[in-house]
Amino acid sequence: MSEREYTAKEISEHTVRDISVWIIVAGFVYNVTDFVDEHPGGAEEILHNAGKDVTSEFMRIHSETAKQMLKQYKIGKLKK
Repeated sequence: MSEREYTAKEISEHTVRDISVWIIVAGFVYNVTDFVDEHPGGAEEILHNAGKDVTSEFMRIHSETAKQMLKQYKIGKLKK
C-alpha cells in the first residue's frame, strides 16, 4: 500500500492549534497536533512553523531521540 500524498497547499492549511497542525520534514508529512502542548520548546515554536517545510531547522536543532519520536506522527509524504 502506498503512502498518502499531500500537496504543499493542503499542508499549508493545517495551522490551527485546536484543529490540526502539520509540518513537513525531509519530504514527509507529520500531524503534530497532539504534540503541540507537549513540545519542550513551547507550543509557539511549532505553531510558528505549522504548515511549512521545517526540514533544515528540525534536523539542525533536534536530538536523535526527537527524530525518532517524530515517526509516530507521520501521515504521508509531500507530493512532488
